[in-house]
Amino acid sequence: MVTPEYFRTFGMQITKGRSFTEQDVAGGLPVAIVNETFVKKYLYNVNPLAQRVVVQQLRLGSLGPPIEWQIVGVYHDVHNGGVGGEGFPEINVPFAQSPIPLVRITVRTSGDPASMTNSIATAV
Repeated sequence: MVTPEYFRTFGMQITKGRSFTEQDVAGGLPVAIVNETFVKKYLYNVNPLAQRVVVQQLRLGSLGPPIEWQIVGVYHDVHNGGVGGEGFPEINVPFAQSPIPLVRITVRTSGDPASMTNSIATAV
């Protein structure tokens, strides 16, 4: 679950389709963006932007009903398994379309990340 600014903030290149927008809201068409590893593993030789993926709704402590998410974008793989690790398939959905009331904050800085702790805590 990410906000529309997530991919741009972290320099993650959308290679097909589009990123999330402010129009991807609760009650709208459920949309998803997947990584290239997801496409290679599950959507080989098909247009990923013409596909939907069905995933059970995530709720705090349980799973809800299946939701059909329209794939609207594909992003270039990042080292989601660590710098030396292999990547794995990922699906991202808009924060606004997710029912989980769980928030994580991710920060990008050009300086020492540890030095940002107090500033981030103050801002939150």
